[in-house]
Amino acid sequence: MFKKIIFSFLFIFVGIISISSCGKTPPANGLHQEFYESGSLAKETNYKSGRKHGLSSEYYSNGKVKSESNYVSGKREGLYREYYEDGQLQREGRYRNDELVGPDRSYYANGQVKAEYIYEDNQIHGPFKEHYENGQLRQTGDYIRGQKQGLVMRYFQSGKVQSTANFKSGLEDGDRREYYEAGQIKRVENLLQGQVEGMSRQYYPSGKLMTLEGFRNGKRQGIFKKYSEQGTLVFLWNYQGGKLAGEGREYHDNGEWKRIYHHHNDLLHGLVKEFDDNGRLQKQEHYIKGKKGGKVKTFYANGQMDTLESYRYNQLHGLSQGFAPNGILVREANFLDGLLDGPVREYYKTGQLKKETFYKSDKRDGPEKEYYPNGTLQFERLYENGQLITSQQYSFNNQVAISTH
Repeated sequence: MFKKIIFSFLFIFVGIISISSCGKTPPANGLHQEFYESGSLAKETNYKSGRKHGLSSEYYSNGKVKSESNYVSGKREGLYREYYEDGQLQREGRYRNDELVGPDRSYYANGQVKAEYIYEDNQIHGPFKEHYENGQLRQTGDYIRGQKQGLVMRYFQSGKVQSTANFKSGLEDGDRREYYEAGQIKRVENLLQGQVEGMSRQYYPSGKLMTLEGFRNGKRQGIFKKYSEQGTLVFLWNYQGGKLAGEGREYHDNGEWKRIYHHHNDLLHGLVKEFDDNGRLQKQEHYIKGKKGGKVKTFYANGQMDTLESYRYNQLHGLSQGFAPNGILVREANFLDGLLDGPVREYYKTGQLKKETFYKSDKRDGPEKEYYPNGTLQFERLYENGQLITSQQYSFNNQVAISTH
């Protein structure tokens, strides 16, 4: 009799230890608990013969339930639920032999249904619905063995159709259409195994054609045109393998050329010309593999040159000149890798020298002189590394008027 009492006591004691187990290693049988650093319960799971068996729950640090699942011999079985931190249901579904089966629903924090799926053999299979937070339908379609199949429709929150697309084995395949919320067609294109193929057309809400572009294997190929709502061409580009190539043109509203250029391997390459809406040349520059290089010219409306500059690797380099509308030189400077270097001269419209300054690494360095229109000296200064050292001002008759050191 005494032996039986001792055995019963030990059995009860071991059972208590098993139920309250909270170490890193779960017990073979009983309840295992895990805790946050704060001491609050984080997770509790029942075990039987070393495998999860029964209810398993996770908790937020505030004590609210985060998820609930049921296990049978280590496999999920039956209903499972996930919750928001305030206790609101976030998702619910069902397992059979550790695989999702049947209806599966997720919810917004306000309680509205977010998505409705059906599972078969752990894959989405059958019709599905997705909703906006206000409850309005967002997307509908079908899945077959985890992949979208057939017509899939998307909706605006107003309930109007936003787009229609066809799927085959999880990839868009066939006609795709997008709509404005008022119902007008926005874009029409064809897809082949998930990639745009052939001509894609985009429209203004008025129904006028906006863009026309070609695709091959999902990449832009051939001509890309954009039109204004009035029907005039805005630009015309060419693509090869998804990259800009060949001649491109931009147009003014009146149809006159605005800009002409060339691309190679998606980079500007070659001569670029810009025109005003009367067809007069305004600017001419040259690019080498996307970087401005060589002479850059700008012009007045009368055709006279406004500026003549030299570039290297996208930076001013060499002589830069500016002219008056009558062709008279009014400014010239030298640049080295984008920085002023050497003399900078300004001229009166008569051609008479007005000012001369020397620069080094973009800072004034050396003498600077300014002249009256008659050619007599007005100011004389000396700079060193950008700092003024001395300055003298002369009267019209070349007499020293002010001198500073």
